[in-house]
Amino acid sequence: MILNFKLKKNLQFEICNLKLCIGFTLVEIVISVGIMLIIVGSLGGFVVSLQSARQHMASAQEVDGNFRIALDLLGSRIRGARGVNAGASIFDTDPGVLSLEMANPALNPTVFRLDQDNGILQMQEGAGSPVSVTSNEVRVSDLVFSLRSPAGEPENVGIALTIDYYSQTDSYAGFSHSLTTAVTARE
Repeated sequence: MILNFKLKKNLQFEICNLKLCIGFTLVEIVISVGIMLIIVGSLGGFVVSLQSARQHMASAQEVDGNFRIALDLLGSRIRGARGVNAGASIFDTDPGVLSLEMANPALNPTVFRLDQDNGILQMQEGAGSPVSVTSNEVRVSDLVFSLRSPAGEPENVGIALTIDYYSQTDSYAGFSHSLTTAVTARE
């Protein structure tokens, strides 16, 4: 291999062999940088997409978990109740209140209500303090109870419930779950 050294005007050396010069032209550098930017941009978009999917799944799990707990607790308390205190309950409006007559005097009455409109579902048993059924990361935006049973039959309570994801720090707050069901008191 024969190397030629040429002195340029700006006193830099260019090392050339007979067929190939070592170095990159401006066009090659621009093309390389462009390809790198496309690759990095694609990876950045993929990471943002993964983060968004993770936030969506986390909010869905939070809503579904709170939904399951709320319905399980409402269902078990209604099934275990002697009856419904219709005078102390608020039916067919949002937010509703459900007051249950329990067999155990210490748990009588058991009341389900929201702490505020579009708030947290709470349960109060007897003279005890209200206990939150749902977490701070969700809001119950719709809570309607209805009494569906005819007189003289076991009381059947309709429940319409909507729980929305809510977080002051998380920008993704669009997940919601709704359900309408009914539970009959056994006693």
